[in-house]
Amino acid sequence: MQVLLISLAETRDNETGEHIMRTGELMKVLETSLSRMSKYSKYLTGIEIEMP
Repeated sequence: MQVLLISLAETRDNETGEHIMRTGELMKVLETSLSRMSKYSKYLTGIEIEMP
């Protein structure tokens, strides 16, 4: 579903679609960093981080 929404956004405005993709990549970096902290490690496993 996420890919479909990104494609729809890119159809209307390519810059918006690219922004969505960059934001998603930054969220993965943040989630990966947080998953290394004991407070969040049980909530942010590899599966959750990779979920669309």
